[in-house]
Amino acid sequence: MSLRVKYNYIKLGFWPVDFYQCIIQDDSFISYGYSIERSKKMAKIKSYHEAVERLAFKKLKQSHGYTSTTGFASAKNINDAINYAKEELIERELLQVAWSTQSGWQPIFAKNFLNKVLIYILKSQGWGVSLFKIQSSCLKHQILCGIALNKKLGAVFDCSYGYSPLVEDKIINSLLRQIYFFNSSNNVSLEEKGSPQDHKAFYSNPNNLCAFDFLNQSFEKVKINLEFVNDIKMTTLIENNMPPVAIAINPNWKPFSWGKQSIYGINPYPHPLA
Repeated sequence: MSLRVKYNYIKLGFWPVDFYQCIIQDDSFISYGYSIERSKKMAKIKSYHEAVERLAFKKLKQSHGYTSTTGFASAKNINDAINYAKEELIERELLQVAWSTQSGWQPIFAKNFLNKVLIYILKSQGWGVSLFKIQSSCLKHQILCGIALNKKLGAVFDCSYGYSPLVEDKIINSLLRQIYFFNSSNNVSLEEKGSPQDHKAFYSNPNNLCAFDFLNQSFEKVKINLEFVNDIKMTTLIENNMPPVAIAINPNWKPFSWGKQSIYGINPYPHPLA
């Protein structure tokens, strides 16, 4: 099987980040990976691994019934791939439980000086950035969420497993990328089964910013009860001309999805992860 790889590099204006797109094509499929980092080398590497994850998903989608790349991870070695896959699956579960129950959102402030400066600059451009930490009851698992709201344009969002300076950088980088490529939308409805792009469009409409109003209330330090965390199952895909890919699933967790099917619990709005 021949594998063709191409990279596209984009400098995001004056922002201190580097953005790479990686395109991987084999005899049957084409996939795209994207990464934004404060290191040009790291952005290129991560865009490649994301493209590999998506290529693996396309290869296995029909035969295994996978509905999204949630829980897919590629890395330079199989142990790292397994850890990243587990972390992403747990990240998505924590997010959808916290979103559907409107609980567990602990507001925090940026710690990194550069991130504080970037948040200040974004605020001057009309984007208010808020960071939240969501923890599991066992304290072992936690995620960091970032939201940038613009009253005239809409919102962008991202989250990541863990809580560290590098995770904080990752969230701010992602918000910068989404704002740089931001397009307003008049989309006000979702299909039953949607896509990440549908949720992106939904929150690109300022009329839907009311979905985040619950975050303005004072939260008790409630931690999310993450059930069945030990029931995660792992499979791996190893091919000679590609780095290893790990896939994590949990049969006892609601599959992470997009569209109206993603709405449940007391929250009447779709989750904001696009």
